[in-house]
Amino acid sequence: MSIYKRMRENWRTYCLMSGIAIIEEFSKPSEHKWIDKKLGKEYSSYQSIRLKMKDEKIVNWWLNTTRIWEKKLNQEFISNNFKKVHRDGDQYTLHFLPNWAYHILKEIKKFPSEYTNSHYLNKIRNWKISKNNYIISRSEITQLEQSTFLHDKLLKNKFLAAGAFIVSFDLEFRGCQTGRLDLTMSDKYKDFLEYMLKIANKYGWATQNNLSNVSINHSIIRGIKASPQYCFRIKTQKLKEIYKLAGPLLNKDKDKCIKFHTKRSSNYINRGGSKKGYMKKKLYNLIKKIEPTTTTKLQFQVNIGTDVILDHLNKLFKEGLINKKRKGKRYIWSIKNANKRRL
Repeated sequence: MSIYKRMRENWRTYCLMSGIAIIEEFSKPSEHKWIDKKLGKEYSSYQSIRLKMKDEKIVNWWLNTTRIWEKKLNQEFISNNFKKVHRDGDQYTLHFLPNWAYHILKEIKKFPSEYTNSHYLNKIRNWKISKNNYIISRSEITQLEQSTFLHDKLLKNKFLAAGAFIVSFDLEFRGCQTGRLDLTMSDKYKDFLEYMLKIANKYGWATQNNLSNVSINHSIIRGIKASPQYCFRIKTQKLKEIYKLAGPLLNKDKDKCIKFHTKRSSNYINRGGSKKGYMKKKLYNLIKKIEPTTTTKLQFQVNIGTDVILDHLNKLFKEGLINKKRKGKRYIWSIKNANKRRL
């Protein structure tokens, strides 16, 4: 059974995976202070709980699945303003009520991220129906603050562990296109990274025992204020086990890449050095046939790694045979008009 199907059927699984998603992709409601000039008093409010992504399918999945649990539990979890997800520029957004976060925490006790935990407890602690009437009692908040940690279940249940990584592949992991998946986050999420690495090492999925430092020099040179970052990687040959246990992903493009790399890692054939210039010519003719195209799409055609493909493409670019255009994090490749001939 896929983790996403299980989340629709089992409330605890839904809560455990929501805990992962909240840390990685949901907003962390911070405090906003404002002054009532007429009364001369200072008040505090907390930002909304928001899921905002470019992938409409993922946001819709959270809307539809959470609505299922609203009906089953006779609760309100999503703002009534969201009969459907809202378009916000090139992204899609969905707002959740504090009641949703409260019921998630009631079930799982704590998020495996102290930064996230403190923000969500503050949101729930200050949840009011008016300026002075709190919805959650002080005793209920105290119970949440003193609760034991339920996420350790992932260290005892391989399916749930794999599910956490499938959800994380959809939301936060980088490198799905290349098959070299890594989880990289800033230092305020270091405890969460250590927790996820602990799970990965429990089942032999990680490439290392400890977190690695990530260089932020490039960001500093560009004038970006960057905090220290850490990461760990998943073994490409272990993707098949994770995927078989709890896949597929919701993101179709990432899912296609994961399936491609799991199959390729199991049946690897070196096609790069079979004949001098063979792969470069093949790539040129493929671009001519399907342009404009991306490195990711080309790998499905030739069954070699993107690093090898990029090496050939950059040579073609330097030779003036193809165009190279940056679009977001990707390169778009096309044939130069003057060279639309067979290489």
